Amino acid sequence: MRNILLILFLASMVSFTDTGPYFTFNPSKQQTARELSLKDEDRLRRDVLFFREQIERKQNDPGNYYNLGLAALNMGKLPTAEAAFKVVVDLRPEDSEAVYNLGVVYAHQENYDEAIETFNRCISLNPEHAGAYYNMGIAYKYKGKLVEAIKTLAQATALEPGNARFHYTRGSVEQKLGAYTEAATSYTNAVAADPNYEEAYYAMGVVLAGQQRFQKSREAFRKVVNLNPRSADAHYQLGIIELSEGQIAEAIREYEAAIRVDASHVEALSGLGLALSRDGQDEKAIDLYEQAVAAKPQSPSIQYSLGMAYGKAQRHEEAVQVLIKAIEINPNYAEPYLALGNAYTALGRREEAQKFLKVFQKFNVYQKEMTRAVDLVRQHPHVAEAHYNLATAFTKVGQFEAAVQEYSIATDLAPEFVQAYNNLGVNHVQLGAYEEARIAFQQAIILDSTFVDAYNNLAWLHMEHGENLDRAYDLANQAVRMAPTVVSYETLATVLNARGVYRQADNAIRQALRIDPDNAALEQRWNQIKASRN
Repeated sequence: MRNILLILFLASMVSFTDTGPYFTFNPSKQQTARELSLKDEDRLRRDVLFFREQIERKQNDPGNYYNLGLAALNMGKLPTAEAAFKVVVDLRPEDSEAVYNLGVVYAHQENYDEAIETFNRCISLNPEHAGAYYNMGIAYKYKGKLVEAIKTLAQATALEPGNARFHYTRGSVEQKLGAYTEAATSYTNAVAADPNYEEAYYAMGVVLAGQQRFQKSREAFRKVVNLNPRSADAHYQLGIIELSEGQIAEAIREYEAAIRVDASHVEALSGLGLALSRDGQDEKAIDLYEQAVAAKPQSPSIQYSLGMAYGKAQRHEEAVQVLIKAIEINPNYAEPYLALGNAYTALGRREEAQKFLKVFQKFNVYQKEMTRAVDLVRQHPHVAEAHYNLATAFTKVGQFEAAVQEYSIATDLAPEFVQAYNNLGVNHVQLGAYEEARIAFQQAIILDSTFVDAYNNLAWLHMEHGENLDRAYDLANQAVRMAPTVVSYETLATVLNARGVYRQADNAIRQALRIDPDNAALEQRWNQIKASRN
């Protein structure tokens, strides 16, 4: 899609938990469902058969359907569970637990809209049902509606302030939003409710490190190690903290502890390589980086680190090879361009060096913009424009998935943010999510019927990916009537050309060139289109 305008605001395992009468839809660290033992599976099968027999005898007894639903849900037989709970809800509409469990089934089926609606119905029957608020929050999270997720999870934690899992999940969503201060508070509440909550201490350490509160972060990771001495990740994080504070010997000790626990911990191998390099042990560092690259060859950061180590050891030819590999893996990764420019300079190949150094200068501008945008989100996590600016920075460096997340947050925080919907659509197109793009562009037009960019973008979308040339023509025509610009006329011309109306298409492009007669790129594009007509 050609006509994309990004507007910058310059702001200075799912798992089941058996809780007795109902089940809870919980996210777990591993994102995997709990495996049943053969004994449990056999017992549940017998339960299902038993309750089916009971239903045959007493077809109008909701209790038997309810118990069948629970047994089927625990076995992962979601269609059976859904059907059983629906019968209960029909027979006993006021049964909040049956409604709740039906919501759990929908959540497991990844039917999050239906799950949210059903949890809301449960809450209307029982306004103090903390589990319904909690699971509705998770459903919002999986839909990418982080703001709504936090609001709903806040209700859950207010109803059950002693529930560590509720606080932890709330913190994880706040962290994803960029609200690190609130996330740290939620994780603190989680460990206050459960002093042995390893995951919460770990997440707290990550958030505190992100705020550069290294001493507090160190304490959190130390708590993880005390609870679980075999936590390689905690040792690795401690190594990062020690190295960032210049404590090289302590960093080496932590990285080595991580590797003793998990010899395949690639990040710890790479971290140890960096610490040894800073300690002047260059050949040992190179050996570790080579191990890390062998274990994870598609990691651009590890390839870059190996290239830096080769360069420090004056092995510039080898540095060039791995730095080129880093760029091939991720062409938007800025640092390898600088390192590659320096390596070519050391080899006396100045022309090649200048080429890569110029690319780095361009990326470095984007990198600074990204850093400013991240800082702004950390300072103002509930301001839509902050997330909009971060999304725009992600778009410029080709990180379209991250951009979609940030534009989505911006539209959650400011539901009438027209430019955010337009740019959200642009990034969906880049990811090949054309239906989501159509919805975003359409929403921009609904909010502002004069927003020309959305008309042009939606016209291109219908022409290139929707195969609806009539709708594309209507949109392009409206865009020209509202704003007779070069972009609008080019869009109209391209649509007309696709419809085979060549004379009108050429007239439209002439209008564009009258507005901007020096636009050689447009003239060249149109000549290529004309040449391909036959």
